[in-house]
This record gives sequence, structure tokens and C-alpha cells, in this order.
Amino acid sequence: MTTSSDQLKDTLQQEFPLDLSTPRLLEISSELTAAFHDGLHNSTAAMLPSHIYTLPTGTEQGKYIAADLGGSTLRVALVQLAGDKSRSLIISDTETPPMTILEMKTWGGSQIEHLKTLTGDDFFDWIARRIEEIVEVAYKRFGLTDLRLGLSWSFPIESTSLDSGKVQGMGKGFVVADSLLGTDLKTHFTNAFSRLGLKISLDAIVNDSLATLLSHAYTAPATRTALILGTGTNASVSLPLSMLPSEKLAQTHLSRPLGAQEVLVNTELSMFGKGIYPVTKWDDALDAAMPRPGFQPLEYLIGGRYVGEIARRVVVDLEKERGLFGSKPLLWNDPYSLKTEILANIEVCPDDKFPNSYKEIHPSLDDAPLSFEDAMALKMISHHVSSRAANYCAIALHALVKFREHESVSLPGQKQNIVPIGFVGSVMEKYPGLLERTQAVLDRLTGWSPGDVETQRILLEFAPESAIFGAAVAVAAAYSKPSTPPTASNSVRTSNSLPDNSSNTTDTPPPQPSPNFFVKRFKSLSGAKKTNSIKKLKKISLPPPSNKVAPPKDANNDFSKESHPAPSILTSINGFFSQYLFHKVLKK
Repeated sequence: MTTSSDQLKDTLQQEFPLDLSTPRLLEISSELTAAFHDGLHNSTAAMLPSHIYTLPTGTEQGKYIAADLGGSTLRVALVQLAGDKSRSLIISDTETPPMTILEMKTWGGSQIEHLKTLTGDDFFDWIARRIEEIVEVAYKRFGLTDLRLGLSWSFPIESTSLDSGKVQGMGKGFVVADSLLGTDLKTHFTNAFSRLGLKISLDAIVNDSLATLLSHAYTAPATRTALILGTGTNASVSLPLSMLPSEKLAQTHLSRPLGAQEVLVNTELSMFGKGIYPVTKWDDALDAAMPRPGFQPLEYLIGGRYVGEIARRVVVDLEKERGLFGSKPLLWNDPYSLKTEILANIEVCPDDKFPNSYKEIHPSLDDAPLSFEDAMALKMISHHVSSRAANYCAIALHALVKFREHESVSLPGQKQNIVPIGFVGSVMEKYPGLLERTQAVLDRLTGWSPGDVETQRILLEFAPESAIFGAAVAVAAAYSKPSTPPTASNSVRTSNSLPDNSSNTTDTPPPQPSPNFFVKRFKSLSGAKKTNSIKKLKKISLPPPSNKVAPPKDANNDFSKESHPAPSILTSINGFFSQYLFHKVLKK
């Protein structure tokens, strides 16, 4: 290794250390736990209770409409919840998995750009007409009328009940909210449905983190926490009502059912960590350039929009200070021009197959020569920045679990050997090795090791299509007949239920992201394939649990833009069926 490479390694190890000691990790986690407690009692912007007091039992059944509106897509689906029918391990032709997307349509690109320009009734009528297309399927194919709708709304909203809330500024290019601030979102949709003569009611409005928690809890009853790590980051958690101060409980008391014990809380996780996480001069410069410095300190350290930007700032500075890079794309002099997916491409490339020009890394880059020394420097920078993101994400999740446990040991789903955390998001799903690295740090924080049947393990579990499924589950859980909630005895999975794994990778139950995340010369992989047919499941036996965290998806994805491609329906069926059976068998 050359002298300049040794110097770079020393600099990166000092600024982005790969080997934070376990005591140091626990120290940061403890400080975050205290920050969560302070936020719960004193912040009006974080630790926000929802109007959801009921986690799904997994027995809810029915067909529901679910809609998911984000910054780049609108998706509408007809969802079937089959519930736990105590079926055997052999599934007949007529049986279905617990959660199924029966039909889904997606609108994006120019259609969403058009939607962004609409105001007033035109905006809601446009969405209502898209929902009508799925309602027609529900009527013609299944004879369903008077349907209930769950909405995943990926924008700020002042929630007033489970099914309503006051419109806030939407951002992401949408202008409709500008003239409707403070008005009731449900009223706008209800009026739009009436104008079209649709017999459908909006019965739940949830954000992405709450939807992920609800979706994963439906098939994994011990779930009390969910993570979003994509463009940005957030988490939700179910907390005992006894933990919440009276000021925050007062905002939801009118909608609280008798006997409620817990409430789902939107943590706004991105807002925590200021003065707690160690940062570099590059982080400080990025934060100072933000419209609201210090507003989302964790998001600036681990979010898909920012990880690449941190690396870009390191590259630019090292070029100026040390002349490290013989050449680099001129584009990289501009903020946010080094995308996180480019960073992923660099990190995953084998040393002996690195291209000779930047353009071969990504077509958006200049056709500038790339020396082997510069390639290795870029790869080293990428690995240190992304590994820090994994470390900091794991610390945040560990702190959140410990925060909940502090006062909720008597509630079901607590103090278990396996504590599942449902996750979604392009960065955690697709960035090479990030899931495995995050899980490894979580295992260090809890002291878990393969074969350990006593130590608690915080386990990251993929929650596919959670925005759609979670919206449907929110409606079903709220309006289903009360049933006995899962208890520690019927929802616990213990560590000896999981296979041993002596490697550095860790085990998680299927389904997990696809392993196809890299192709020769960094050509982009296509998105999820669409299908219009559902194949029947015939005598599917339970496969043995996976003994490793599955590799992430393709790295050639834009981590600064959350997209929701139409899924393969068969993939959704098989994935959720596998996950359901995994949890069901282990409960026994």
C-alpha cells in the first residue's frame, strides 16, 4: 500500500472509525435513550402519539382498498387479509397467505408531475378516479360494495383521529396544500368520492413508519418497532400509555377506546442525535448548509439523500488538501452530485474488476480516467461512510428498544429473546452489506452470539409492501371485533429457534431483499417485474429458515428518490406466506 493510501486510511479511521468499542456504542445508545425520554416529555415535533391504540392480532380478515401517495408515485390496491386460520403446513389450492395484493395499479412519472400542479377539488378528484379503477375491480371480480379505504400519506399532517387530520404543507412539488392548510383531509376525499358516486369510506390515515409497524405486526405479533431508511429515516414504536405525559395524551383522549394500554408513536427519529453522535467537519459543513441546521441530525448522517453527499465532500477536500485524486468528475464539485447509489456501485465492485473511467461506474459521470489508486481511495471512503451509517442506525434502534423496555416490561411483546423490528427503505434494502452490518452492530450491543438461547436479540426483518399492507391492516385492526391480544407465551420466538451462524453475517427469517444487486460494468438492473396473474399455491412445504441475512438488492437505484414499482404479485404471496409460516411454526 502506498504512503498516500496509508495516510487516507489513517484519516478515515480517525474520522469514520470502523471499530467503535462496544462500551462506546452502549454509551451513545444510553445518551440517545435519555434524549428519547426528553423528546417524549418536552418536544412538540417528535415522539408524537397517533390515534392507533390497537396492534393487529393477525386474525383480522376482509378485503380492503389501500392507497399510498408519495413524492413520485400513487399506488392503489385491493388487499385481502386472510388472518390466522390455524392451517397446516400443507396449503391447499383454495387457501391464501395471510396478506395478499389481489390487484394493484401504479401511477408515476408525468402523471404524478401533473398531479402536483392540481389544486382544490381537482387534486382529490384525480386521485378518486384512480381509486375508482380498483373499486371497479373489487365490484366486478368479487362483488364487493361499501369498501373501506386505508391511506398511507407520506406528507405532514396534524392528526385529529385515526381517519382524519388537518392538511399541512406537503413539499415535494405538490401545491394543493398551499390553499388548504388546516382543512380536514378526510372531508376532501369524502367529497371527491361523493362526486363520483363511489361507495367507499376513508377509515384510516397513516404515515409510512406506522404502516410498516402495523404491516409487520400482522404476521409477527411481537413487533413493536419499525424502521424506514431510504431517502430519509424515521421509526415508529408502540408505547404504553403510562409513559406518555398528560399534555400529549390530551391530544388523543377523545378517540381513545376504553381499556387501551398502548399507543403507536411516530418518533420522528431523524430529529434525534444532535451532540450525541460523533461527527466530522464534513458533517458540520453539510448541516450548516441546510435550510434548518440541526433539524434532522440523524437523517444527515444515515439518510440516502445525504450519505453520498458526505462522501463527495470528503473527496473534494482531499483532492484540494492532498492532491489525492488525479482526476474526478467535474460534476462532483456541485452539491449532491455524488449520489448514494453511485457510492454503492463503487463499494461493491471487486478490486480486480474496477473500471478505468468514471463513466463506467455510472452513466451520469464524466468519461474521465480513473486510476487504480483513486479507485481504491473511493472504495475506502465509501466503505467508511456507509459503515458509520450502519453503526449509527443500529445504535438508534437499540436505544429505542431500551427506551420502550424501561417502563413496559409488563406489556405483551416485551423482554423477549427475539425482538423483531420491521424495516423498509431503499438504503437498508439495497445498499450492499448495510443490512448485515447494521444487524452485526445490534448483536454486539445486546451481546448476542450464534447458539445463544438466553440473550435478547434485536432482529431486523424485511416488511415488503408495508405502505399498502399497513394501510389495510390499520382499517382492519381498528374495526375488527376485539380478540385476545398476543401474549409473551404465544408470540415469542427464542434464539434457539434460529439456526446457528458462526460467520459475521446474521440470520433473519425470509422474505428478504433479492440478491441481484450488481451486474458487470455497473449497468442498471430493471425494477420489479409486473404481473397480472396470480399462480395457485400447491402443497408448499415450509422451507428451512435462512441462516444469513440475505444480500441487498441491486445497488443501481436512486437512494435520493423513493420509488414504489408495481410488485410481482406472486412474489408478494410467496414472500408473506413464507414469513407467516416461519413465525407460526416458531411460535409452536
